[in-house]
Amino acid sequence: MSTALNATVAAAGLLILPVALVHSVFGQRMIFRAWDRKDPSLAALRRFRGILWATWHLASVLAAGIGVALILLGRDWHGGPQEAWLVRMLALAFLGSSALVAIGTRGRHPGWIGLGLSGTLALLG
Repeated sequence: MSTALNATVAAAGLLILPVALVHSVFGQRMIFRAWDRKDPSLAALRRFRGILWATWHLASVLAAGIGVALILLGRDWHGGPQEAWLVRMLALAFLGSSALVAIGTRGRHPGWIGLGLSGTLALLG
């Protein structure tokens, strides 16, 4: 069986990598620096800082890992049913995540856009 490029699946993976990077960098700068400045509005949450920090960056790391998986799948596409199923599941995970972010922030957090575009590209691939 020959391998081929599935550019749409690879593009879905490429698109999510900068989203993951921006998520980590801006989250660190905008949210966790406020904590470090002893922002009084965050005092009640101070005891949860460690797990919130880890969870914030965990989302970025997982998105980057899924992005790399999509790039590799798209680069070495065989078109088999297992590949198609895996890409569909990853696409649905991105689309579900997009919906959660959009609903949870009433569209104010831009992450839903990148997640939604990546999910849509992967689904179309």
